[in-house]
Amino acid sequence: MNGDPDIALSINASDNGTSTTLTLSMTGGISVGSSSCSTDLNVNATISDKTGTGSETYSGSFCGETISGNYPL
Repeated sequence: MNGDPDIALSINASDNGTSTTLTLSMTGGISVGSSSCSTDLNVNATISDKTGTGSETYSGSFCGETISGNYPL
């Protein structure tokens, strides 16, 4: 890899006394030789303060591939 890595990561979290919400965003890309790969990913999670359970959703793209789904926490 001899390119231009340019990845920005943003994380925000908040707690309202009942649940914790986390938002993660990763954007940018890298260049390898004459090829490039871009990313635009988002993850949102909500976790119950009382039980520690919750859910996560993710969506976006990575190197031209669409990514989406959810996952119980």
